[in-house]
Amino acid sequence: MSKPLPLVLDQYDRGARLYPAMIAMLPALVAGAVMVPHFCGKDALSLLLSLVGACGLLVLVAHVARDAGKAKEPEWFHAWGGRPSVAMLRHRDGRLPGLDKAHHHSFLAAHVPGLCLPSAEQEAADPAGADEAYGRAVNWLLQQTRDKVRFGLLFRRNLEYGFRRNLTALRNVALSLDAVLVCAVVAALVLTDRGVIPERFALPASGAGLTLGIAVLHAALALAILRPAWVARASEDFSRQLLASSDALGASPSKPAAKKEPPTRRKASVPT
Repeated sequence: MSKPLPLVLDQYDRGARLYPAMIAMLPALVAGAVMVPHFCGKDALSLLLSLVGACGLLVLVAHVARDAGKAKEPEWFHAWGGRPSVAMLRHRDGRLPGLDKAHHHSFLAAHVPGLCLPSAEQEAADPAGADEAYGRAVNWLLQQTRDKVRFGLLFRRNLEYGFRRNLTALRNVALSLDAVLVCAVVAALVLTDRGVIPERFALPASGAGLTLGIAVLHAALALAILRPAWVARASEDFSRQLLASSDALGASPSKPAAKKEPPTRRKASVPT
């Protein structure tokens, strides 16, 4: 059997896009893993997984999860009072200590070409214009911190935010799948008990119970955890780390030590 999961090789694509999609579909995946071998034979599931990998369906669901998260992001940013990384640069925002904010302002004003950050008075007079300047600064920081090795902690914070954003954006999809599965399994069990569905087409009792239990638990966890506030916490963590990366950008990367040449004996000078 081929292994389709490694086909999505990029760490961010797997962690922030593919895994949220698979978690959202978990009860359906469990039902398929239980029902397909029961009705179609043991080799059918292996064949199905191979086809999923060969056809690139994992890549498709990763893109669907990413698009769902991106579509919800503006709504959440509006509810939170703006993009957190931008909002934290505002003079009127109190989430960063004053000295840290002044340090970030000073660094960004000195390094972003053509950037003029507003004073507190200018920000109060023109909040939209101030946010535009802060947005330019944040976009510049994003471009400067794409090195996953040098900015490893920032990359992990970004991955965490992407995972929470995309999974929460799929909340309604997950709940809908759970409802369909529960209704379908209960209906199949009732119709089998009444003789409408022949015994040879009956769902396996253990598989039906497992599917129902996971679907109900899945829905309960989705309702309890997948909320905008859960995404907001990860977004703030990422924003703090992004702004803090100005310290690393301000420091010159250390140069490798020059390789020392082995000592050589000086030849005696020959008189000419």
